[in-house]
Amino acid sequence: MAGSVQAGLAESTRGLFPVKVAIFPDLHVGITQESTARLVAEKLRAEAPDVIVLAGDLGEPLPRFEQALDLFADVDCAVAVLAGNHDVWNRFEIETSEELWNGRLPGAVRDRGFVWLEEENIVAHGTAVVGTIGWYDYSAKPPEFAHKDDEVMFRTKKVFNNDGNYIDWPWTDVEFAGMVGASFVQRMEAANADPAVHEIIVVTHVPVFPEQASRQPGNNPRAAAYFGNWSLGRVIEQYDKVAHVFSGHTHDGVAAVHVTPRGRGIPCTTVGSDYGAPRYAVWGE
Repeated sequence: MAGSVQAGLAESTRGLFPVKVAIFPDLHVGITQESTARLVAEKLRAEAPDVIVLAGDLGEPLPRFEQALDLFADVDCAVAVLAGNHDVWNRFEIETSEELWNGRLPGAVRDRGFVWLEEENIVAHGTAVVGTIGWYDYSAKPPEFAHKDDEVMFRTKKVFNNDGNYIDWPWTDVEFAGMVGASFVQRMEAANADPAVHEIIVVTHVPVFPEQASRQPGNNPRAAAYFGNWSLGRVIEQYDKVAHVFSGHTHDGVAAVHVTPRGRGIPCTTVGSDYGAPRYAVWGE
């Protein structure tokens, strides 16, 4: 599905102020105390954004994910939601990862009147917000591990990343990355072709540009393979309407500029939201 939702902004303000988009990944409600997450959510509410994007790793298992959603139940703006890798963990053998991804997570989002950004764009005042979980496909693995093929990277992942222990869906990482990537490209194409859209803000859970990479990707350099999708970044950089890329996942705050092969600079941010210390970023201030 490649639809779009018009954010409900007052007509009287149209064209007078830039659209303000808040990007909030990695709340990790359950690991982060709900009271701490609530305080940051209230601070964000006071910023009066036009769009809030909850960019993955809200909480697990599902009741924690729903608790995170409910922190934003009464905000006076559009709310869009992505899942993160933790959100699809089946650590407690309740719902399978496939059930979470295909039904329970998007259902919880839509039940609250929010936008499941994995299937729909948000468009407000000429700005489109296009997003995806952006799963890793090993394109971010360091050169010294280039000889490790996809099968080895998948089979041994649990040594370097708990996704290998707690995700039980039937897809390999490369298959899932390709699946969500293809859907994302459809939505990018729709936004890029829309004459009413003048700029695109891309939000992913997993970083897509090398400049966004974590300085500490895990307990082994090979773990970097599970913290980026540079293949998706090479697709994103082809769209001239992209004004900024925001990601989460690494918990390591990074602000940089990605220079495309054609020499255009795309600002990119990895929001440094961490366990117990949730943080958000605001575009359009």
